[in-house]
Amino acid sequence: MHGKDILLSRLPVLVLIGLLPIWTRAVQASPGSCFEVTRIDPAPLLGCLTERYGSLSANQGELIQVGPAGGVLQTKQARQTFRFHRDAVIYVNGRPACPGSAKPVGAEQFFWVELWQSRIGEVVVMEAVYCGGELRIISASPEFVTGFAPETGMVLCLPVAASCRRTWLSPGDAVYALLDLEGKIRYLQRLDDSLPAQ
Repeated sequence: MHGKDILLSRLPVLVLIGLLPIWTRAVQASPGSCFEVTRIDPAPLLGCLTERYGSLSANQGELIQVGPAGGVLQTKQARQTFRFHRDAVIYVNGRPACPGSAKPVGAEQFFWVELWQSRIGEVVVMEAVYCGGELRIISASPEFVTGFAPETGMVLCLPVAASCRRTWLSPGDAVYALLDLEGKIRYLQRLDDSLPAQ
């Protein structure tokens, strides 16, 4: 074989090696992924509600308790008890829903929500998202975690919320990750029960 023939015979391998860095970059939220944050576009709805209720304030956090009349939101600053307006509009994972659809999934596995409240404090719109899954850590930095998602067979590079502690992450760790409304990791739990949760 001549030098040119050797190069051509190895071309498919060279192309795959060249594409590997691109393949492992931010594959975030693809269709069918357990890491796809499904949201509504609140702009049209909020426009109508602002005309009806006046200015609305927005607040995000974990929904630690919910019932037909209201619930409890855990924000970075404090716990906030809230009540639903009688005509409140509720979305769970991008679909119209009832409040009970956003009940906590586990002891520390809560829906991430955004509440829009009227001037008198009643929630007129609640958008709740529960999105996440298993990750096998490939690498971690303060801003990003790269991991393999067994459920989808994809390598994901996900941004990390500033409030999420992750100093204990090491390549090879198996974790359960939950995302917030912006698609950032907000919660990590080791899947090996013998290791401490962070």
